[in-house]
Amino acid sequence: MKKIYLSLFLFAAVACNFMPLGGVAWGQTDLPAFQLGSVNWNLRPGWNAVGIPVVRPAILHGTITGLDVGAAKLQITSFATLPAQPSSPCFIEILSCPKDPSLAGERYEVVESNLTDTQIVIEKSPLNTRLDLPAALIGSSYAVRPHWTVQTALKNSKGVVALQSGKTAGSADRISMPHCSLYPEGQTWYYGSAVRGRSEGLQPTVAHRAPFLAYPDPVIPPGQGLLVYRQGKPLRHVIAGEVRQTLFRRPLLAGNNLVSLGHVSHGSFAKFCMNAENGFTISSDTSKGDKLKILHRDIWDSFALRHNPEGLLEWNAEKVFYPIDLQKTDFIAPGTAFLIEKQSPDLDFSIPPLP
Repeated sequence: MKKIYLSLFLFAAVACNFMPLGGVAWGQTDLPAFQLGSVNWNLRPGWNAVGIPVVRPAILHGTITGLDVGAAKLQITSFATLPAQPSSPCFIEILSCPKDPSLAGERYEVVESNLTDTQIVIEKSPLNTRLDLPAALIGSSYAVRPHWTVQTALKNSKGVVALQSGKTAGSADRISMPHCSLYPEGQTWYYGSAVRGRSEGLQPTVAHRAPFLAYPDPVIPPGQGLLVYRQGKPLRHVIAGEVRQTLFRRPLLAGNNLVSLGHVSHGSFAKFCMNAENGFTISSDTSKGDKLKILHRDIWDSFALRHNPEGLLEWNAEKVFYPIDLQKTDFIAPGTAFLIEKQSPDLDFSIPPLP
């Protein structure tokens, strides 16, 4: 098969740009400062694989002072007053853990109805990065954040959802979250216009309820990539939030994982530690090894882990030739999503803050 020569800037062109907006301090010496930032989605007509590396502002942040494992409850101090009941589901993320630094970055879903500025009740959820509540969490710094949802992520500066609406899914922009544990495989949403007694708003492509009832705003889990099908002309959409400065955990399941980065820096295979020592499988049979795929135009470029002529393991493009060293080149843009095909699960996969 004839190999295609592509320059690497095409990935960044399809993807996104990060723009820092300046630093803001929490005003507490025992908590890290955070920085505001934004990411641009440059959506071309057709399918786009995108992600959200920034996080929504914390509604609580402080220190964990105690825990009740049986009741899945954390006692906390907070440097902020809890606002009105959160309108979106929330999670707690461990920012630092003096007693066990390896627990930094762990996330748990929060029972919003029991959330106060003195306690957090943990919900059993497939989105939790671990099943237990280690005693070493006492003394940790934390942040409670609302999840991104489809509508909060896609609202523009005027508060309007930046999607082309339509009377049917075939005439509107569409969004899907493949391989997400929260939704059936193949679930897709579109922004439907007002028609036949239905209000304008987010709709599933397969209706699961009466058309006059509002459809719940889908949660976008941290690290979950999205596929956005753009019907109209190219669209530049800006998503603003806070910059994560701690370890980002993204558990990988066996099979396909559409992954979004948790930081605003460009990444590479080397920076992500995607090697055999960190659980990535190599095989002479390409159907049995782990793969990474990046959507370029309408084609998924595939990469496999193989031995180079010197006997060292490195990632190689299977059908496209790149005249540069892919191992260390920062060719994965922060606002893109990419597919990781795993032969076996890797529940500890994580990415440190990158320079």
